[in-house]
Amino acid sequence: MFSWLKGISTLILIALYTILLCIPLYIFATIRFILPGKKIYIKLSQWIDISPITWIALNLWLAKHWLKVKWDIEVPPNLSYKKWYIVTSNHQSWIDPFAIHAALHKKIPFLRFFSKQEVMFIPFINLACYAANFPILKRYPKKILDKKPHLRKKDVQTTLKSCENLTLYPNGILNFSEGTRWTYEKHKNQHSPFKYLLKPKTGGVAYAMLGLQSKKIHSILDVTILYPRRSVTFWQYVCGEINQIKVVIKEYKIPKNLLEWNYSESETYREEFRVWMYKIWSEKDKLLIAHYDKKS
Repeated sequence: MFSWLKGISTLILIALYTILLCIPLYIFATIRFILPGKKIYIKLSQWIDISPITWIALNLWLAKHWLKVKWDIEVPPNLSYKKWYIVTSNHQSWIDPFAIHAALHKKIPFLRFFSKQEVMFIPFINLACYAANFPILKRYPKKILDKKPHLRKKDVQTTLKSCENLTLYPNGILNFSEGTRWTYEKHKNQHSPFKYLLKPKTGGVAYAMLGLQSKKIHSILDVTILYPRRSVTFWQYVCGEINQIKVVIKEYKIPKNLLEWNYSESETYREEFRVWMYKIWSEKDKLLIAHYDKKS
């Protein structure tokens, strides 16, 4: 019974400070929209980032003091708040973004993620995404692209347009490369070569590289999230039933042959990108196997 009450109270607390922090975010975004000038835009965008960064800090305080989560975090040295990064991660639960932010809070710039174009039609969420400069990803289904290949270029143009402002000052983009949360059924249907991972979709990372301009990106950070057991839920997290979370982050430099954008037009480039991502995924899978097989 206490666990259930704790879960409800946690969700109420998160909702309250999320709403409160949206107020200054909307105000500064409105001022930014009205006032012209690149320098003003950058300064107001950095002020806007204070709201989501504070939101992360409150999440961490809640996790430590209320939910009693113990974090075991391995982070590469020399990460910088003044550089551009792409972050990839395995995806198991709604807890994942909380874990990623816990590991990288104040170590790199605030992490944004690609929002689907449909999100921009959801009231309040669309304003928050717009204000915080979340890039928009418009993707056409493969069946449509096969019939109308010229739409691939429209995908690229949409991505470039939505990422323009992220190149003005250091930023990070988070991409769950599996494209969806891992489940036994999805893993089985996909015939994944990895024991605890779905196949990585290379397009998300490639589009992030394009959007941030590959020459500006310092490196790719690959995050592996390890929970006490293989199957966990967000409800268990807010109820305080997950007492330890381990996060291992590895840093990878982008190979020179992948720095020149040719993803949408070259099959050879896409294959080289896929091979590179599969190598990263193989290392990640080894960590997951060592962690979960030890517990079984």
